[in-house]
Amino acid sequence: MMSEVLRKYSIVSLVVFSLFFAGCPARKADPNFGILTFIMGDVKINNAVVETGVKVQKNDTLSTSENSLAVLQFSESAVITIKGGATLMLDDIAIRENESDILRLTQNSGSTYNKIVKKGTDYQIKTPTAVAGIRGTSFEFTISGKVNTLLLLTGKVTITPLKKGEMDREKSVLIDDGKKIQISEGPVEKPVNITEDESDELKKFEKVNMVEGLDKILLEGEKNMAAAREKMSLLAVPPDVKADILKKKEKKKEEKKWVEEKPRMSISDLQKKHGSLTVVKTKDGREYIGSFSQNDKIIEIITVTGVVKVISDNIKSITKYKQ
Repeated sequence: MMSEVLRKYSIVSLVVFSLFFAGCPARKADPNFGILTFIMGDVKINNAVVETGVKVQKNDTLSTSENSLAVLQFSESAVITIKGGATLMLDDIAIRENESDILRLTQNSGSTYNKIVKKGTDYQIKTPTAVAGIRGTSFEFTISGKVNTLLLLTGKVTITPLKKGEMDREKSVLIDDGKKIQISEGPVEKPVNITEDESDELKKFEKVNMVEGLDKILLEGEKNMAAAREKMSLLAVPPDVKADILKKKEKKKEEKKWVEEKPRMSISDLQKKHGSLTVVKTKDGREYIGSFSQNDKIIEIITVTGVVKVISDNIKSITKYKQ
C-alpha cells in the first residue's frame, strides 16, 4: 500500500515539475534559439508584443516599430542589434558544441548591426535582392525599398545577388573590411570605402555586448524576472550607447513634427519648379529626393509630399538625383 502511494506521489511530482519548467526560460540543454537581451520601444515576435528575456525560435518573425531597438543574442555565437522599422525572420539555427554554429536569417526591411563573435560560425542573411554569407565579422545591413546597403566594419562578406529568387553565384562579390556596397535588382555595384561618419556609427554599435552568463541570468529570472531583465539590459547596451540612442530618438521626434504634409506632386513637377534635385540620405536609414537648402544646423528638403527638415549632423550623404 505504502509503495503504491509513493509511486503515485512520484508520478504527480514529476508532472508538476515538468509543467513548472515548461513555462521557464530554456536552458543550455536546448540552445537552438536566440534571447532578446535589450528592448527599447515596441518589439514584436509573430505580431505579439514581447519583453526582454523572451526567446526567438526557428521560423519566428521579429519586428520593431519606428524609433525602437532590440538586441538579439544567439548563445555565444552572435549578437544582432535590430533598429527601428526592421523585420527579421529566423530561418534556421543550430548551436553545436564541437562544430560550427549555423544561423540563417531573412531581413525584409530596416537596418541591423550584426556582430559574429564565435569563430567559424556559418552566418547568412537573405534579403529581397541578395544573400550575404559571413564568417567572423561585424557589419550593418540596411534595406530601403529595393536597395540593400551593406557596411562592413571588420572581416569579410560574400554578397550574392538573387535572380528569380535563386542565388546567382557567378556574380558574387567579396567585400573586405572598411568597405560598403549597394545591391539592387541590377548588377552589384563596386565596393567603396565607408566614410568616417559611417565608421563612427558602426563602432558605436560594435560596443553592444554579448551578455556573458546568460543561462545563469535566465535561471535567476525564474525567481525575479524583472531583476533579470534589468541585468540583461545593463550588460547588453553600455550607458553611453543607450544615451546616444535616446538622443537620436528625440531628434527623430522633433524632425517628425517639422514635416509639413502637402498634396502629392511628381518628381517631374519638382524638377520643373526647382530645377536640379538631390538625394539626401540620413544616418538612420531614411532617404529623401528633392530640392534642399541649409539654414544653420537644419537641412530643409522640398519633397513630393512637402517640406522635411533634418538636423545636419544626422545627414549621411547628399548626392545629385539621377533618373
